[in-house]
Amino acid sequence: MTAPKGFERFPMDAIYALHNWPALSAGKVAIRSGPIMAATDRLDITVRGRGGHGGVDPHLSVDPVRMAAALIQALHSVVSRDIDPLSPAVLSLCGLQGGDLDGFAVIPDEVRISGTGRSLDAATQERLEQAVRRTCEGIAATYGGVIDVDYQRIFPAAVNAESAVRHVENVVSAAVGEDDSIRDAAPSLGGEDFSFMLERCPGAYFFLGTGQGDGTPPLHNARFDFNDDLIPRGCRLLTAIALAALTDSHNDAEAKRSTHTALVNNDA
Repeated sequence: MTAPKGFERFPMDAIYALHNWPALSAGKVAIRSGPIMAATDRLDITVRGRGGHGGVDPHLSVDPVRMAAALIQALHSVVSRDIDPLSPAVLSLCGLQGGDLDGFAVIPDEVRISGTGRSLDAATQERLEQAVRRTCEGIAATYGGVIDVDYQRIFPAAVNAESAVRHVENVVSAAVGEDDSIRDAAPSLGGEDFSFMLERCPGAYFFLGTGQGDGTPPLHNARFDFNDDLIPRGCRLLTAIALAALTDSHNDAEAKRSTHTALVNNDA
């Protein structure tokens, strides 16, 4: 995906965004410098073999179900053995399709697997993809089939600029109080397309708690119900952050003009 072209028409000094966060108590604000949301990759894997009869002549087939089973086990060890344990990463295989349950004795020609990879830095993202490709090649060679990998890097990591984070922290402390402000919050391995904007312009992305007790369903859950009561607080926070940034920018400009005037007068 190309970077947002809006920044070419409307240059900005900083950008800010929030996401409602039911894992946090209602009204809490959490933020951190550096990566706060993960790079998001999509895996679509096709395991190709040669179908056959599972009872009469299975030895003449190249069983993609067996290959897929071995591949799933191997890929689930990638994070524990190919990725630095100090660099958070996830590799999850979430979809599997192959054969026909009614054709209980029919070995299919192919099995398809889908999944996702998550990471917080470019080096880990690269290492994750290379490990997936290498593992697929090895399993295919071992079992005599072919494994095709479509590895798509959907979103980069959302990385907050430290100066923008400090600005948000100061505004939040003044607006809602230090007790409701969580600094150096843990990052999430969820994905966020605001990351494309943060690549072009420094800014900060933060979480606004909307949780209503231990029974609050998580995001993307069928039972999730947005906490409407937090809409006013979110609007006030974003407005305060923007106004404070504009005020700071104006004051900086005035200070520069004053300094320039003083220097000119001294030169005269």
